[in-house]
Amino acid sequence: MDFYSLLSPESYKFNPLSILNLFICGVLTQLGFTTLLEPKGKTEASQARVNRTWFVVCMAAVVWQFCFGMLYMSRNDSVALFWDRLAYVGVISIPPAFLRFAITYLELDRMKRLWWGVAAIGIGLIFLLATDLLNQWH
Repeated sequence: MDFYSLLSPESYKFNPLSILNLFICGVLTQLGFTTLLEPKGKTEASQARVNRTWFVVCMAAVVWQFCFGMLYMSRNDSVALFWDRLAYVGVISIPPAFLRFAITYLELDRMKRLWWGVAAIGIGLIFLLATDLLNQWH
């Protein structure tokens, strides 16, 4: 598979299954940016931190939903495999992002070590996924 086939309209065909994924992608994008741009609550600084972490959770889910929407519209196997594997970058990113959101929202500073461990595992899994992604470009 080459980069051109990802951008080529011939590689995609409309599929009704993708509508829901792309709709959810749009809703999550709007939700993420709405919370990012409007800090309200306890104190401005702590609420802004909570809003930023929620934005990261939303963006991880956006990557997941967008990639699956594109996967459902793919016509050939190599393009579908690319979107399938890229979707898992979002899937792998959701648990560390949500854990960070929960730690920030609940102000559990003592749990940051746990987050670093989960984030390291996630980064390792994304690295393993990326090495497999790079192999298919040959």
